[in-house]
Amino acid sequence: MRDRAGCRGIFWINALSEETTIRSLQQIAEKISIESQSRNPLSKSLSWNTLAAELSTWTDPWLLVFDNHDDPVRFHNLASFFPLHGKGSIIITTRHEPFGQASSWERMEVPDMTEEEALSLLVGRVSGKNLSETEVAAGKQIVNMLGYLPMAINQAGWHISNHRLGLHDYLLIFNERKKEVIGETPTGTTWSYERGEKEENWHTTYEYSLEILDKGIKDAAISFLTLSAFFGEATILEDYFKAYYSAKDSNTRPGWLSYFGSSDAWDLLAFRKLIVHLGNQGLVQVRKEVPPASGIDNHPVVSRDVQIRSNVHLQSDQYIQPPLNGVHYSLHLVIREWLRFRLPPPLGDQASEAVAVLAAFLQSTDINKMSFQTRLDVITHINVFIKDKVTSLNHGFGLRGLDSDIPPALLFAVFCRDFSHLLIAKNLLGDLLKAREAAQVPDSDPRTVEIDIELGQTLADNAEHSVAEKHFDHALEHSSNIGRRLKCRALIGKARVLETERDLQAARPVVTEALELAEAESNHDKGALLVQATLLLGTIQGELGHLSVAKQLGDKALEMAEERLGPTHIYTLVAHTLNANYLVAVGEIAEANRTFKRTLETLTKHHGQSHRLALYTLVRLGQLYAQANQLDDARQYYQEALSRGEVLMGHTPLLVDVTTFIGWTYVAEKKYVEAETCFREAWKQCTGKEGWDKDGWKRSDVLKDGAVKDGFELAFLNASWALYLLYATQREFRKIVAFFHPAYGLIFPWKFMLRTNKFRIISITAGVLLFGYYIIRGHLLATLIICGTVGAIGTLALR
Repeated sequence: MRDRAGCRGIFWINALSEETTIRSLQQIAEKISIESQSRNPLSKSLSWNTLAAELSTWTDPWLLVFDNHDDPVRFHNLASFFPLHGKGSIIITTRHEPFGQASSWERMEVPDMTEEEALSLLVGRVSGKNLSETEVAAGKQIVNMLGYLPMAINQAGWHISNHRLGLHDYLLIFNERKKEVIGETPTGTTWSYERGEKEENWHTTYEYSLEILDKGIKDAAISFLTLSAFFGEATILEDYFKAYYSAKDSNTRPGWLSYFGSSDAWDLLAFRKLIVHLGNQGLVQVRKEVPPASGIDNHPVVSRDVQIRSNVHLQSDQYIQPPLNGVHYSLHLVIREWLRFRLPPPLGDQASEAVAVLAAFLQSTDINKMSFQTRLDVITHINVFIKDKVTSLNHGFGLRGLDSDIPPALLFAVFCRDFSHLLIAKNLLGDLLKAREAAQVPDSDPRTVEIDIELGQTLADNAEHSVAEKHFDHALEHSSNIGRRLKCRALIGKARVLETERDLQAARPVVTEALELAEAESNHDKGALLVQATLLLGTIQGELGHLSVAKQLGDKALEMAEERLGPTHIYTLVAHTLNANYLVAVGEIAEANRTFKRTLETLTKHHGQSHRLALYTLVRLGQLYAQANQLDDARQYYQEALSRGEVLMGHTPLLVDVTTFIGWTYVAEKKYVEAETCFREAWKQCTGKEGWDKDGWKRSDVLKDGAVKDGFELAFLNASWALYLLYATQREFRKIVAFFHPAYGLIFPWKFMLRTNKFRIISITAGVLLFGYYIIRGHLLATLIICGTVGAIGTLALR
């Protein structure tokens, strides 16, 4: 980093969307070596919260620039990424004029370049000529008609220099071409900004760039660029198009795609030659290597754009040394808007083909070999498709050598779930099921059953276990229509739900059956299902108290995962967490702590800081620190899990439980007010109600509005149990009575209550006896009736 204007660091963050912001912050965090001055157990984590805490300790000024925040309605939680304090400043750039009007932010209109600055930029590209008065006048007219936009001026300067034109000559050609561009504009097109003279001039500049392309590549370049405009702002990979080319045979391959190969062979030189041409024209931003951290000390668009077209000009036959997965490139926002503007509506065909390109890539690529950066880019593309409401998401494509019937929405949902973007996956799968229902596809259809299983797994990952169980049950009802692999997945999902609900005796035979099917399928999926089933069985055995058996199964799963799937595969890391849990059970807390931290470090590096397993590991570390009475550290881990999870998972039962865990740390410190706040917040998140009182039950809408949300039953039980113990400790019996009012039994998830450990049932039973005595106030007969009834319920529950 270099000092600029007295700042220790200037950081540019692409704030166009939540995904681009996370990606930029991740890159910055990887670039900066953080050595925290305070006692911070997460100082080595590559999280934004750690980076924010580090910035807060700097004694020198710093500057964060959140650039291109043009959609604050969709990306409404930008402030959650800000440091809370420190000697820094924050700048937000946006084209959304109403943004910030109701806040205390200082607003400033960014002026255009001055005529002198714009002319200097244009003339600087024209070989430093001594210009005549006529040429200077033409130059002023050019920069004025381009609205003093640096990118357009720089592009015009490149044309003038490359084709050895005078400024006056370029102006004549430009005005002639502009008449043609306006005349060719399709009717009914849309433009994100107000389209006036300035926008028409930009369009003319870009259209002229297409006109002077080599004749042999022009048609392919126009189709290629247009398609690229539907991928959004993220980096686009050569491998997308390579996979799409391979998935199409010579009869179905579009003409523009045939330019990139002969017969069935991908021609990497042809692709890179086109990218060089487009890069030199300023139509794409070429990235010859994986891009560095997002623009520390330089603007991520303008500086790189100018550098590509001036300092490192590429010859058309120059070979680009690609990164691991081919050439990377991206399109500037204005270029994307222009390309989409050129098309007559509707834009469905081009958007559908972009979906098909990404679908072909995902179906032919192992996600576990994909870089973290590429995964973030793919997530951004998927979000763009969703925002564009591309109807083809729910329909299959005829891609050679791949599963032609699989809807892209299913592929994208599987990818998002693997990467723990669970809200996106849940919405994609829900919409897909609705579309199939509207098309009257039967529930027994194998693809529908597969979607059910995938949605069940997504809901289970999101801790919505009771809803997930319904989808697994539905899939198992139609197990005769599906193969062993899908049935095995459904059984594993069902057993996982039962294990979470602590119905361990019922879970064990289900996972045992899944294990038998997984062994038969182990040669077809590298043993991934076998590893899953073995891990789950080991977890169940451990919770049943069979620790030696659990250890053997865990070691077996870890060995299989490392050998067949690799050391960084998610199931390998799950096996490490199972091993850490065993260490906790046998009292080796220090070694368990180290194992969890090593796992967390690997997870963050290879799967991202917000992966669901990373969140689970954070929670387990918090629990370890809570057991060691290091309550500040425990809360920090819990808060870190909350902040990471809320960004990508939304409101989930897991995060409700974390809120309850934070409350328990306050109980340990006898901070009962703070504890009650946490427990009540958890209760509210499960029911939508602050709590219950005696008078509240008289309202007819309470049961309807206050019912426990589907999937939140266990989290509700944990919050109820926490409040019960808190009030019992403080001898606040009136508050406890509200929890056991007769009407409460209508909404309480007794099914889950009876599956939990005996200690809770005995304690609550004893508590209710006290409540009976307290309420009846010495009425012996009534007290005996209450005691007998509750005691009978407790006895039956224990059986």
